Amino acid sequence: AIFAFSLNTAAYQAEILRGAIQSVPRGQWEGAASLGLHKLQTMWKVILPQALIVALRPYGNEIILMIKGSAIVAIITVYDLMGITKLTYSRTFDFQSYVWAAIIYLIIVEILRHAVEWIERRITIHLHR
Repeated sequence: AIFAFSLNTAAYQAEILRGAIQSVPRGQWEGAASLGLHKLQTMWKVILPQALIVALRPYGNEIILMIKGSAIVAIITVYDLMGITKLTYSRTFDFQSYVWAAIIYLIIVEILRHAVEWIERRITIHLHR
């Protein structure tokens, strides 16, 4: 289950990066070539910095979807937070364990969302001047 989950999310992340790289205008490639930069230098120093700005939000969404997906994987006995919550509920029949799991998931997602926003502000500071 973990292997399939990893392959699935890797495919989405690869598509996010591919789309971001393709969103960089062709003139950037041509400009770097006219300066005599090699393809690797062009990719690393010109294209990727611009592409990562575009890819940051979808990548943050993919990370959040991955966290939510881990709760679904818990159904297949790969224990994460939701798996432990289910186990606790089956022993105690206390619904409060689900409430605490929801609160913990909310905290994790909010921390990640704020981290992505902070990173986006840091790498796009030159666009806000």
